[in-house]
Amino acid sequence: MVKPKLPYEIEQSLPQDVVNVIYSYVPHIKKVSPKSSPSLQKELTRIQCMNLRGKSPDYMRGLDDFVLDRHHCY
Repeated sequence: MVKPKLPYEIEQSLPQDVVNVIYSYVPHIKKVSPKSSPSLQKELTRIQCMNLRGKSPDYMRGLDDFVLDRHHCY
């Protein structure tokens, strides 16, 4: 976790004690983890674009959260 920094000019113009007091009130920024990795996205796209013989278009109905749009297929 990282705290946001004051602009350099402001930090240099204030006494270090004041800067430390300001930073004591600044909360940490939480690191946001990615929702999915690029390799996972690529694999999901590959699976979605597969031709599943004998399966109807409704085969994956109800799994909307896990199904990619067909326009991603090349």
